Amino acid sequence: MPPPTKYINRWEDIKDDVFEIIYNMKAPLSAEDKDQLVKAMRERGYNIGWNGLREPTKLSTH
Repeated sequence: MPPPTKYINRWEDIKDDVFEIIYNMKAPLSAEDKDQLVKAMRERGYNIGWNGLREPTKLSTH
């Protein structure tokens, strides 16, 4: 896995990648799905964990 290189400040910066990754996942997301989503985001260079993904409104207020 490459080291994370993108720094996240706003939901708008990550939403397209998040939606692309979860498009084929079955809702509700299982713990394994959440881990896979975080892993996929990190593989794309984002330095983010599940808590950063599950609360997009907090990301967009900064």
